[in-house]
Amino acid sequence: TVTTTVSFTTINSPINYSLLYTNTVGLGTPSSNWVAVPGTVTGNGLIRSLPVTNTAANALYRVAAH
Repeated sequence: TVTTTVSFTTINSPINYSLLYTNTVGLGTPSSNWVAVPGTVTGNGLIRSLPVTNTAANALYRVAAH
């Protein structure tokens, strides 16, 4: 199990951001099939972060805004 902190820039808006991940095998699948990391953060115009604990080798991440 690996814990990674993924940081990303947000806009100053009440938009919520979440994080999805997959491994290289799942890269060709729609992101709706990727694993969602628990929790969200609200944009504030600054860099925000979400911690990810997973066992996926070669993990790839995608930030979703909603």
